[in-house]
Amino acid sequence: MPTIRRVLLVLGIAFVFSIDSASAALMNFVNAPSSNSTNWGTYVASHHGVVNTNIDFEKPSIPVDQQLNPDAYLASDGVTLTTAGFGSAQSAGDIVFNAGPSGVNTTNAIPGEGLYSPSKYLLKNSAGTGSLTISFNNPVMAVGFFIIDLFRRNDDTQVTIEAFTGANGTGASLGKVAGLQNNFQTNNIYFMGVSSTANEIGSLVFSDPGAGVSGTDSIGIDNIEFAIYSAPPVIPEPSSAALAVLGAFGVAVAAWQRQRRLKLSRVTAG
Repeated sequence: MPTIRRVLLVLGIAFVFSIDSASAALMNFVNAPSSNSTNWGTYVASHHGVVNTNIDFEKPSIPVDQQLNPDAYLASDGVTLTTAGFGSAQSAGDIVFNAGPSGVNTTNAIPGEGLYSPSKYLLKNSAGTGSLTISFNNPVMAVGFFIIDLFRRNDDTQVTIEAFTGANGTGASLGKVAGLQNNFQTNNIYFMGVSSTANEIGSLVFSDPGAGVSGTDSIGIDNIEFAIYSAPPVIPEPSSAALAVLGAFGVAVAAWQRQRRLKLSRVTAG
């Protein structure tokens, strides 16, 4: 009988893990230009995530007009950034400082999340293809970033983000989502982000296949944010706490009764 119980217990545990694995999903935040970032932040906070906002390219170790230093954030934040097709030379990312690539066509504009304040950001100054890979030393629960001045018509190619379980776009793909096509925000910012219910994002790959029939589309990447899951403190249920108190009280009463009987026995013997 004990053997049968152990087998059933193992099967039960395996069933629970299979349910957890099957329920894992990738949540995306790309379809609401005016609230993507706040929706992402609200979701992360409600699922016990701690957000890191250090990757804003403002570190002194990243000079303006120089190639992106892939090790700039590795030591303190556990993040590696790798670019391809970024920068004027189509070789590596250039860090620039201004209010963002500007545009003139605001027809059918979708509201962004406000004017872009001048700062340092990673520039993709070309109509060609490009990618940015954000890798983490340890898996995270969520990651996202802002795109500056994105211009895509309905007949154009779309930028995408894809999450992977491993670093540098390796391991299993957790899902791929595309940005809005009809989206133009002059000097505004557009947030793209994802969150894994299994907290297993090892890297995020942003891909820009080019501006298509729209011609050259210079964009910037800034304020990369990611969140690490922080388990909430375990608070005993009221029933469990009550049982613990009753148990402690019962132990104390039993000890008192033993002492009382011992004293009575000594008095009688004397």
